[in-house]
Amino acid sequence: MKKSILNFLNSPDIQIFFENNVLRPLLEKVFNYLYPYLIGIACLWIIMFLCTVMILVLLMRTGI
Repeated sequence: MKKSILNFLNSPDIQIFFENNVLRPLLEKVFNYLYPYLIGIACLWIIMFLCTVMILVLLMRTGI
């Protein structure tokens, strides 16, 4: 019984159906919801890195 269920679930038709009707819509909703937050976090990291570099350059120039 268990083997027949696993064989059924491992068939390419079921995997394609699961991917197209379950996984893809779910991932699209998650990415659409998180997309602005990911962009915002990436921008903050870039700004933080640039500010750190500017601070280090200023400290090196003044000789502190």
